[in-house]
Amino acid sequence: MRITGGELRGQKIAVPKGDVVRPTSDRVREALFNILGTSVVGARVLDLFAGSGALGIETLSRGATSVCFVEQNRMVATSLCGNIERLGLTTRAKVMTADVLSTLSMLPKDNYDLVLMDPPYGKGYVPKVLSLVDSLKLVADRATVVCEVGEKDSVVPQDIGGLLFAERRVYGETALVFYDWVVPKQDGL
Repeated sequence: MRITGGELRGQKIAVPKGDVVRPTSDRVREALFNILGTSVVGARVLDLFAGSGALGIETLSRGATSVCFVEQNRMVATSLCGNIERLGLTTRAKVMTADVLSTLSMLPKDNYDLVLMDPPYGKGYVPKVLSLVDSLKLVADRATVVCEVGEKDSVVPQDIGGLLFAERRVYGETALVFYDWVVPKQDGL
């Protein structure tokens, strides 16, 4: 697997062998970053269910300021750390080896401009994680949240608190679901 754009374009990303991860295809990554455009530049990124780290590493290659990767599987997280070190990204990346749902409450509030999540398909993580991202107010004003799901997953695009459904795009067996964070208005303002 290779980085598709930015300063590290063409560099390889090691992927653990077997079916322990399901890396986002080059086609889907290219489409995602074409949609995100220059909003990645200077962004603080949260990469949930990080796997190989391809999505977060791609944001760093394209100008993101920092990425916090969260990956539960120790073997996969070790491989991710190796990718980060080999590509010279250690000062801009942090890897947390932990369960996503229990880790979210430990992250700083109002901190992330872009949240990327690629959970195991069909396991029901998306609504749970979106609800936590909203209730914990982890994202900065005008942030974007992108969920990669199976095209046939029963994820129903809907608003969740301040996360407003923006669009859903399908690429073969993969769908990208986009949400925009809108700061909820306070009463009397």
